[in-house]
Amino acid sequence: MRIIHLTLTLTLLSVLGLSAQTVAVNPDVTLKDCYKDAFKMGCAVNNAVVSGRDAISQRLVVSQFNSITSENEMKAETLNPRPGVWNFSPADAFVTFGQDNKQFIIGHTLVWHNQTPDWFFNDAQGKPKSREAMVEQMRSYIETVAGRYKGRVDAWDVVNEVVDNDGSYRQTTWVKAFGSGDDMVKHAFRFASQYAPGTELYYNDFNAWRPSKRDGIARMVRMLQKEGIRIDGIGIQGHWGLNFPKNAYIEAAIDTFAKLGVKVMITELDVDVLPITREGQLIGKMMSDPQWQLEEFKLFLDPYRDGLPPAVEQQLTDRYVELFTIFYKKRAQIDRVTMWGLHDGMSWKNDYPVPGRINYPLLFRRDKTPKPAFDAIRGIRQLAAASTPSSWYRVGGYEVFELNERSGKGALGILINVPDSVVATYAPDSTFDNAVNAFLVKKGDKVWVIDTGFGRKVFTLMDSLGIKPEQVQQVLLTHMHGDHIGGLVRDNTLLFPKATLVLSSKEFAYWSSQGERSAAANNILKLYKGQLMTPDPHQLTDALGDGIHMIEAYGHTPGHVMFLIKEGEEQLLIWGDLMHAAAIQYPHPEISVRYDTDPDMARETRLKVTQFVKAHAIPVAGMHLPEYLQYKAVR
Repeated sequence: MRIIHLTLTLTLLSVLGLSAQTVAVNPDVTLKDCYKDAFKMGCAVNNAVVSGRDAISQRLVVSQFNSITSENEMKAETLNPRPGVWNFSPADAFVTFGQDNKQFIIGHTLVWHNQTPDWFFNDAQGKPKSREAMVEQMRSYIETVAGRYKGRVDAWDVVNEVVDNDGSYRQTTWVKAFGSGDDMVKHAFRFASQYAPGTELYYNDFNAWRPSKRDGIARMVRMLQKEGIRIDGIGIQGHWGLNFPKNAYIEAAIDTFAKLGVKVMITELDVDVLPITREGQLIGKMMSDPQWQLEEFKLFLDPYRDGLPPAVEQQLTDRYVELFTIFYKKRAQIDRVTMWGLHDGMSWKNDYPVPGRINYPLLFRRDKTPKPAFDAIRGIRQLAAASTPSSWYRVGGYEVFELNERSGKGALGILINVPDSVVATYAPDSTFDNAVNAFLVKKGDKVWVIDTGFGRKVFTLMDSLGIKPEQVQQVLLTHMHGDHIGGLVRDNTLLFPKATLVLSSKEFAYWSSQGERSAAANNILKLYKGQLMTPDPHQLTDALGDGIHMIEAYGHTPGHVMFLIKEGEEQLLIWGDLMHAAAIQYPHPEISVRYDTDPDMARETRLKVTQFVKAHAIPVAGMHLPEYLQYKAVR
């Protein structure tokens, strides 16, 4: 079993403060391995990679990435350059390559105004085709292309780059031909759904971080959903720079699109290091004018012809760390991150917006060796962990996160009959380290919360992990004391609206019989009435299979339980309130606390459990264990 440390309140500031550190990362650990529990790692590839002409790049694409996107092989100008002329060879080779290497395959793109032949839009006399002719042009093209790769391509970028920065539709050739952006988009997704029924369908665009454009894209998606037209995801193109866009804009775009109920992808990621490339600043065809090729302009616009200076290399590394910190924090909302090329020599940024420049936007150099940015993003978890040890734990495929609400000192007065010799040895200042914790458990798309603390910080901590309350399938309660149920209800509203509330049958019976003596617990049971499970727990000594198991640990309350997470030979026991003062109760489990409903039973349970976990070296976690004792065997 392995422990990896992760800061729950992950912030860009903390990561940037650590970015200059060196982090030991196993060179055999690939990008797809690092992020396998977070999102797919993708790469745009060209025919040189697919065919093996660039054998080194091909090996890197196969080893580092579990998803590929066709850079140009599936665009209309390649597939269908002239009426009746089809060139499927490059696309066929791309799809076969992805299938052979078990990679998630994205076809790019079905409907785009660029890299689409003029004959799509104009007749033989050069006149614009009628709307009816354009509808048929779109239908027949999508039928031929999407139909050919049905069951082989996993996803299509159906429509590309049709929303303008102000949120309206760009007046592209496709939009003009249909007379309406909504109409064009509806037809495209209807045809794609018809001819690629088992394939995921995406919209893809640059500048999707801009609030007005972001909202325009969201409006378009809601329009499709209202019409009952399938759209499965949104691609946020990541053609960004060293200092733009603001990170808050990126996060807001991810959140906005995720709320639509579609997948969110970061697509076409590269980080431009050269000047005057921000959208809106001397960008576009004017940059190809001969005046910009004069030597004095080249010295300004193309300053790194002899290599990237170390200071700029560090800026690039820091920027990638910033971005992947956001992506990892938002991993519950992000399905894929795709680099727009493998190495700098492949990048379109060498020719745009200024032809012939030397740019350095990707993770590998032109000689196919990894940059510092590559190692840095593989070490995101280790970098992020420097200030918060032991917050994250893995049990097979289960990820366990401690949600710490409070850490500090506990008063000796909560313990019963502590001998002076024990105080002198273990608590000479009459205090002990204490905490209030809850736990979040995740496996794939399944999410559990174990207790909710006071409810003051749990949701902030969950948000830092990219987890929303609506994603939680079950809330598992060790018992119903106030510092374990504070995050279940607020103003008579369920805070976990889609979750089943699980507590032991004895705990349910006990609190149901308390009447007015426990108004909070009774109100929770009433409000969750239709979402309750009250099973009988297992014995700790039972032979249990893989999964999350409720284990009886009566005494602290009549129905107090623990939860054992087990997969294969790996296991973790989250033992609730078995102990409140670990510094004293670890060596002396016979000492009880004043909060125990039945001190004698609690003492007996504590002795049995500690003996068992010591004998079997089972790591434990608890709601009042200080952080440095979480996920460790009882000493």
